[in-house]
Amino acid sequence: MDRTEAVEYKPLHLTYAIRIGFGGRKHPNYQFEPLKKPELCRTHFYFFDDLEPRHLSWGIRGISFTPEIAEEVITDFEEGRKDCNTLLAHRSRGKNRSPAIGMALNDIFSLGHHSAELKSQFPAYNQWVYQVMMKTFDNMIKP
Repeated sequence: MDRTEAVEYKPLHLTYAIRIGFGGRKHPNYQFEPLKKPELCRTHFYFFDDLEPRHLSWGIRGISFTPEIAEEVITDFEEGRKDCNTLLAHRSRGKNRSPAIGMALNDIFSLGHHSAELKSQFPAYNQWVYQVMMKTFDNMIKP
């Protein structure tokens, strides 16, 4: 979802919400607009930019999505998704990072959606974020 859709979303059941902020805004004063019915949301916040590590080597400032962030997302979801019927993942436009996170969690935890359909629905998804999520999960399950 994009930011407006997420803020207007009215969950009917317990929802696991992932809210993604700009990496450069990871400080105590950065505030997200509140979600409707927060009592029905288990909300986790992550801060990273729409950048691959190679972009940083070009002198672009920001925070790239890393295996450490991926492991945090996976672990938080694994621990917090109990009793949740819905996954809400959002960023400002809902086209790159949040679909990549949602698709990866769908594939990792077999949430019931077809990957090909999701990739078709969100063609601009951030492939770097998706690949890091999948590779990190593979590394987490290997001894």
